[in-house]
Amino acid sequence: MYYSREVSSKDNVMFRFGFSQMDSGTVDGNWKINVTSTKDITIDGFLVDVTQSWGGSTHWTSKDKITDEGTVTFPSTSDSLIAVGAYTVNFAFGPDDKLGGLCYYSGRGYNIDGKMGIDICAPGHSTFTTSPSNSYTLFSGTSSAAPHVVGTVALMLQYDPTLTHAQVRNILKATATKDEFTGNLPNTNWGFGKLNPEAAIKYVMKMK
Repeated sequence: MYYSREVSSKDNVMFRFGFSQMDSGTVDGNWKINVTSTKDITIDGFLVDVTQSWGGSTHWTSKDKITDEGTVTFPSTSDSLIAVGAYTVNFAFGPDDKLGGLCYYSGRGYNIDGKMGIDICAPGHSTFTTSPSNSYTLFSGTSSAAPHVVGTVALMLQYDPTLTHAQVRNILKATATKDEFTGNLPNTNWGFGKLNPEAAIKYVMKMK
């Protein structure tokens, strides 16, 4: 069992617990964490699913005490990062998954400092990427959505290398797309909407 208590420069306190049978692997069974406080507090609890190949076998069970209102995790919680959510394209993942709709695993909610946790959403499930032997393969997740934003930013900087981080972020937000899935924007599910590469690049071109 591993335990640590860390305090950030902003006086946020993090308790970290780790359970494993050896250096890797997990411990079966039910575990309880009891927290007491003299004040009314909100606790953000996250499970790190590193050793299970994202199998999801470890999860919170106290549904009456735990909500999914805040699921934005590191590194999207960094102060100056562009946080990217994911939506479904090409193939639906499950019975509740809809083409054009937000992926169930996309982060939602606010950061600990009250900042909206997601800036923009991009195609995340199921997209295509290159594969060995001059082929293509399916690629999914926010790990798929983020490269769409990176590629768009690269094209923006190719046209105007002087763009600052703040300018890039503001352009992406200003040109994001609203539709029947996003609802009114901005919001804590979609941020400022769906990435629109063409609109973002045209915006940069008009600035010159």
